[in-house]
Amino acid sequence: MASWKKIITDGASLTDIGNPAGTDRVLIQDASDNVIKYVDWSDISGGGGGGGGSFTEVADDTSPTLGGHLDTGGYQIRLDTNNVGIQGVTVSATTLAVLKVNSSNQVELGSTSAVTSSPGRTILGSNYHDDTNINTGTPGTYGVGADITEYGNSTSTSNGRVYYFNSTGGWTAGTPSAAAAQESLLAIATGTLSTRGMLLRGFVAVTVGNQSGNLTVGKPVFMASNSSVTDVAPTGNGNYQRILGHAVSAKVIYFNPSQENIEL
Repeated sequence: MASWKKIITDGASLTDIGNPAGTDRVLIQDASDNVIKYVDWSDISGGGGGGGGSFTEVADDTSPTLGGHLDTGGYQIRLDTNNVGIQGVTVSATTLAVLKVNSSNQVELGSTSAVTSSPGRTILGSNYHDDTNINTGTPGTYGVGADITEYGNSTSTSNGRVYYFNSTGGWTAGTPSAAAAQESLLAIATGTLSTRGMLLRGFVAVTVGNQSGNLTVGKPVFMASNSSVTDVAPTGNGNYQRILGHAVSAKVIYFNPSQENIEL
């Protein structure tokens, strides 16, 4: 331990300086030549106040680095509107926006797509799936917990209609007369591209092929000729009957395709 030199002060006792100013100085002993020197408080604190050289505000440090996990201690982390709140750095050192609140008061995930801030969102790959209220009957909307995939080649689709996974790895509109549609993996399109998400199982609003425009609650549903959904079983030679699920409202079904079909 270094031997401290005696310092004579003017006064009977030292008083607490309080919050040091940036122009204040601190006495230290230089161990290399055993002399007393001073250091500007601003050099210790980085220009900010606070005792012991610590920061009283995170803003005092322009490039803070965590030495461990950040624990909020029961408080909130708040993001300013229309400013990127969280960023990520790729392996090629490219900085990407991960999370922000945009000027429309939406939580924006990534650099281009936004979803509203209500819960129940499913995020798949680069796309953001909105589990909206299926009771609106808007084709392609679906309930929370639906089984959705982006697998396969990107294919143009019509939301709320039935498609089957074809031999080239894409999606083809299903019809009751197509044998491949009865033997293959089926899905309901949730958007105009298969990469938006193809629903494999779950509650979903569909494009209805009934002449009345409505399904009968509780009845099994089938493919119609235009890849829509109907509760009228297909008839006629060359057609197939394959139950797709059951109607739970005039335009919503529980989609759970049977693995069996009947050739007429």
